[in-house]
Amino acid sequence: MKKSIIICGILFGLLVVCTGAFACQITYTLIDSAGKAQEFTSGNTISLVKGETYTLRIDFDEDHRNCKVPPDQTAFLLNDRIWEYGKTNLPLQLLEPAKWQIVSSRSNIGTLQFKTVQSGSYSLEILRECTKEGYEGVLRLTIT
Repeated sequence: MKKSIIICGILFGLLVVCTGAFACQITYTLIDSAGKAQEFTSGNTISLVKGETYTLRIDFDEDHRNCKVPPDQTAFLLNDRIWEYGKTNLPLQLLEPAKWQIVSSRSNIGTLQFKTVQSGSYSLEILRECTKEGYEGVLRLTIT
């Protein structure tokens, strides 16, 4: 009896750990105007130059196989404000709406082209809300 309780506890623990892994996986690649690319993950600090144009590539892979949230519903917040095309009062200005390419049923690539217009330190939050794990990532941006 004691042995079966321990085994059930271990199996339950594994289930909880594995279920936590069923979330969106996102990696970021920043490409400058010269074509130099750097890969980042959530939590990284990225140094940018004021007045430059950059492309942020977002490689988004969903792990839970049946995501009901399309990639274009990914939200971007720059210092807690919605970051979208047409907002000219932000320190990073999107030059066009985000573009999404569906690579496969569980893999997508997004691109955001932007220009840095104001020096300072900023946070860019990337959010995907769904009934599964969802995703919340943050890139720290420093513009000099």
